[in-house]
Amino acid sequence: MIECIRFRSVLPFDENVKEEFITIIWNDVTDRWGADFTPEIGARIQMELDTFEQVEGYMAYLYFVWRVVIENNFFVMPYRTLAHASAVCYALGITEVDPVCLGLDFNRFMQT
Repeated sequence: MIECIRFRSVLPFDENVKEEFITIIWNDVTDRWGADFTPEIGARIQMELDTFEQVEGYMAYLYFVWRVVIENNFFVMPYRTLAHASAVCYALGITEVDPVCLGLDFNRFMQT
């Protein structure tokens, strides 16, 4: 299990918010890939969500980043970060780099 990230969100993030956020992620996946959505993309999204849930506080952190990005019309620049290799971050609009199309390996950036 990955235990390198600790984050305490300044935004409320309980189980209800988490469930709503996961629903938003899946809706955004459908919007982002549209007709190009494949079972492989679905599996990639689920793998990333499972990985995020293993890291204490990471889903709250991702929620916080997403809110900042969306509410301020920002995006994360693609530079050797977890965001540019994450299909979830792409679906949420945190980054404009499609890691599936570019064949970026999400697991490579989760090494401790």
